[in-house]
Amino acid sequence: MSEIDNNYTSFINNLPFDIVTNIFKFLNQHDCLTLMSCCRLFLKQIPQYTVNIWKTIRLSKNNNSNMLMDIDDSLCFARCLGSHVKNIEFRNFDIDRDVYTMMQLLFDWGCIKVESLVYTRCATVNQEAFFQKLRLFGAGSSSTLTHISMMEHESNVSLFYVLTTCSQLTHLTYYPTHAAWRKYGIYTIEPTVNDIDDDDEKQKPIRTTTHHVFNHLIYLHIDAEMDRRLRLEYILKKCPNLQYLICASAQSCELAPDSIQLDNLKKWCPKLVYFAGDGSYRYHDDAIPLMSTHDEDEIMKITNAGNRDKSDDDDDDDEEEDKKYQQSISSTFYHLSVCEHQGFDQIAQHLQQYQHQVAFLRLVKPIFHRDSRDWSSVFQSLNLSRLQTLICDRIDFSDVGSLVALLNTSATAIQTLDIDIRVLGLHSVHLTMNQTTIDSLHVLKSLHTLRLCGFSFINSNEDDSNRNRSSITSLLKRIPHLNNLTLQESLVTFSDAIGSMGFECLKNLNHLELTDVKWPDRNYNNVSTRQQNNNDDYGNNDNNTGDGTVILPDLFQSLILLQGNNSYLKLETIRLIRIPKMTNELLYSIAHIPSLKVLQVIPEHSYPLFIQQYRNINNGDDANGDQQQDAILLHFLNLLKEATKTKELTLHHIGCKISNSAFNVLGGFPELKKLDIMLVGKTTGTPPLPIDIGGILDLVDNSRILESIIIHNAANVNGPPGGLLERIFQERSIPWFTVTSANRHSTKMATAQSSKSDDNNDNSQYLYIDDCIITRI
Repeated sequence: MSEIDNNYTSFINNLPFDIVTNIFKFLNQHDCLTLMSCCRLFLKQIPQYTVNIWKTIRLSKNNNSNMLMDIDDSLCFARCLGSHVKNIEFRNFDIDRDVYTMMQLLFDWGCIKVESLVYTRCATVNQEAFFQKLRLFGAGSSSTLTHISMMEHESNVSLFYVLTTCSQLTHLTYYPTHAAWRKYGIYTIEPTVNDIDDDDEKQKPIRTTTHHVFNHLIYLHIDAEMDRRLRLEYILKKCPNLQYLICASAQSCELAPDSIQLDNLKKWCPKLVYFAGDGSYRYHDDAIPLMSTHDEDEIMKITNAGNRDKSDDDDDDDEEEDKKYQQSISSTFYHLSVCEHQGFDQIAQHLQQYQHQVAFLRLVKPIFHRDSRDWSSVFQSLNLSRLQTLICDRIDFSDVGSLVALLNTSATAIQTLDIDIRVLGLHSVHLTMNQTTIDSLHVLKSLHTLRLCGFSFINSNEDDSNRNRSSITSLLKRIPHLNNLTLQESLVTFSDAIGSMGFECLKNLNHLELTDVKWPDRNYNNVSTRQQNNNDDYGNNDNNTGDGTVILPDLFQSLILLQGNNSYLKLETIRLIRIPKMTNELLYSIAHIPSLKVLQVIPEHSYPLFIQQYRNINNGDDANGDQQQDAILLHFLNLLKEATKTKELTLHHIGCKISNSAFNVLGGFPELKKLDIMLVGKTTGTPPLPIDIGGILDLVDNSRILESIIIHNAANVNGPPGGLLERIFQERSIPWFTVTSANRHSTKMATAQSSKSDDNNDNSQYLYIDDCIITRI
């Protein structure tokens, strides 16, 4: 043992400090604790070489690698802690006294310079005990605690007292779990908190006096069903330096729709530059990364734009001008996300006031808000020269020309455009963007992301040469650097664009999504969606150039030819959802795109995949038709495997049986990680064809990187497919996959004998159907 100790001494003491530190930086915290338990020398010396590893510690009640709960290893853990610990995160502490115990231990172990505390899915029911421990880290002017986040929190919290307790706090985030919302209801009143005097142990009620001012707070994210006036506004009135405010997601706004008046908000927080509130973003995490990276950089850009080179002679003359300029910068609304129910007039007034500074604008009409105003006049009057992102969600504007006028003012700056004009329950209403309107649009050189929902690109009012043609091609010509294109619930076709454009403007496309996009038949007198086929068999009209065609194989073939040697093709994601007439030739053309990584194809119910071209052509010979359909599917999968880099594949409404050969091909995809397929029957209303259980097993055996397999409407006559696969996996000892089932049901499948027998003679057998979800552990 002495020889081993000498070797350890030679290793640690004979190398320079920076080299030893560099060696230990490749270890994680668990490795450090393991090494420290080897010998006394490591227990004593390793902590001084691993200070950087312990700047952030994450404590989870369900994490066995956390040695804080293990008394035998608490000595090793404690020796690694100290004033160098800056960030502490607590996870899944559903019993609040466990949180308080950990906070006290960490402070006792020297964590007295903590800068950030994060509570994720934790409970702090006992407010007195919580704030007593919080004062250990945040009380006093010398405190280093600046960030507190309570995410998916299990308890109501006195937010005002958090700010009064932690006087140096700059960032505060709080949003409870949905379960807490249901349990506690609307957070109208601050929870009762008593101040514990350490001297006499007497509890005294807190008096929220008016002298409290939170000068250091610059970021506030509160997303809860609270009374804005009684809780949130009371805090905002005391935050003169607040710059970022995120106060509600769409869900919490719908449950508590009272709003903050923009006039008052700017009066209370004159330095506010970022406001996302009252349903103006969908999820909690949408706004947080945007604030922490993009927005702070943008503020620096705006601020630096005012730094002008000046000579010594005019320094004094420009001092007053610079002061005014900096004041204007500090009061700029450069990110504004608001709901219409906050007041049409107020929003319009603020847009007019800050139109030359706004870089991000999102206007939302919440679902619960029935009254609406026409924004056309506001759009016509604005000059948003710095606008980079424009999002309109269910906002009404009758004149599409007003949108074009607004885009023309920001033609050199706009990067993202997302317009959704759908009205709840009125999905057949479309806003027409014809050729005349598009001709007035400037070239948008910086636009890289475009999403339009609820638009019609039919030139119904044009001359005979352009009538019933799509104006989408002219629009795309004005977006030369488009990367992401999404069209949803719109009337548009690409089938008439081959000669006029050659698809050259799509050469930079990385993402293409078409969802519920239609093109009306010429013999229809309106622009409503074509009716589905009412026959028993699926529709078999597969004429590529026929009326109603949205997209042709030529689109993807032209993109491939346009790139020459294919080395510069950028298209990685294609999503075609409920698009009419998605032919086999279209699928073959997609399968030749070498850059393809994500493919999602979900056809209309009337046009299932790999079946429509071969119905009614075999004189009733179903066996021959099934073989041909299987050959089509195999051909498509082989093309996709050989030519692309597919990582995610979704194929729904497959109208043929997936054979063992098809599963073998899928197992040979070199990069496929996610597979999602859905099976349908041969005819409308019939159950899907039975799945090949052996083929699924071969797929699992052949693929080494496949992470998940989802098979909707998997059917089998021997039992539920999910249960069969689970039993086989156990028998074959395949522990790296787990099988779950959903939507399990059964139906009777008539046999050949039963179809000829009397109705009273039931010779049918059951067909078991469920959704199989196979996941790699």
